[in-house]
Amino acid sequence: MVFSQTTALIGLILNLAIAIYAFKREWLDAGGTVAALTVGVLVFSFGGWTWLALLLFFFASSNALGRQWVKEKKLPRQEFAKEGVRDFWQVFANGGLAALLAVLYNVYQSPAIFAAFLGVIATITADTWGTEVGVLEKKPRLVTTFKGVKRGTSGAVSKLGLATTFAAGFLIAVLIYFLDWAGAIVGGSLGGSVTAAFGEPVRQFVGGFGLVLLTAFVAVVGGLADSFFGATVQGVYYCAKCKKETEKRLHRCGCKTKLKRGYAVIDNDAVNLLASIVGAAVAFALYSFFFH
Repeated sequence: MVFSQTTALIGLILNLAIAIYAFKREWLDAGGTVAALTVGVLVFSFGGWTWLALLLFFFASSNALGRQWVKEKKLPRQEFAKEGVRDFWQVFANGGLAALLAVLYNVYQSPAIFAAFLGVIATITADTWGTEVGVLEKKPRLVTTFKGVKRGTSGAVSKLGLATTFAAGFLIAVLIYFLDWAGAIVGGSLGGSVTAAFGEPVRQFVGGFGLVLLTAFVAVVGGLADSFFGATVQGVYYCAKCKKETEKRLHRCGCKTKLKRGYAVIDNDAVNLLASIVGAAVAFALYSFFFH
C-alpha cells in the first residue's frame, strides 16, 4: 500500500488502542508500550493491515503460550535475563526489522521484501514458541556440541522445540494465505475508500504452496540461528554460590555473576535481533532465487 496521512492516522489510532490494552494487561511495560506503538504504526502505515495482522499474531500467540505450563517452566525460566512483561529492547529486537522492511516495501514494492518480512515473523514466532514449548523437554542438547544441558540453557535445542518452530512457520504461511484471500474479497466488495485506508487487496502471497514450505523452512533456520548465537556469542554468566549458569549479571540469590562464555555486550535481545536478520536474509535469498 502507498503511505498516506489517512493510513498513518488510522494506524496510530488502531495501534494506540492495542498498546494501551497490552499495557493494562501487563504484557508490556512503559518502554515496551512506546516501542510497540512505534513498530505497529510503521508496519501498518507502510505495509498494510495484512502485515500488522501477522505481527499481532506473533505477539498474541507468544503471550498466550507464555502463560501456559507456568509451574513446569518456573525453574528453568528463573535463569532467563528477562521474564514476563516485555520492555523497549525486547519489542525493538523482535519488531524493529519488521518495521524497517515495511518502510522499504513501500518504496520498492518487491515481493522479495515481503518474503523477508515473512522470514522475520516466522523466525521470531518460531523462536518464542520453541522456547516456551521446548523448555518442557527434560533432556535438551546444546546446538553446537549436542551435549546434554539443563533446561533453559542458552543455545539449547530439543526435538519438541524444533517441531514447534516448524509448526510456527507453517501456521504463519497458512495465515498469510487466509489474510491474502480475505483481503481480496473484502477490498473488492467494499470499494476504493476502504482500500485507500487499509491497503490495496494486492496478492502479496506470490509463490503458492512453495512459499508455505519456504516460510516453514526459514522458521526452523531462524530458530536454529537463535540457538547458535545463544550458544556462541551471547553472554552467559556463572553464579559461584549457586553453581549455576544464568543469563543474569546479578543472580537471584543476590550474588554478582561472572562471564563464563560469549560477550557481555550480547544479551538475549541482541540474539533475537541477529536471528531475525538471518531469517529475513534467508527468506529474501530463497525467494529471489526460486520464485524469480
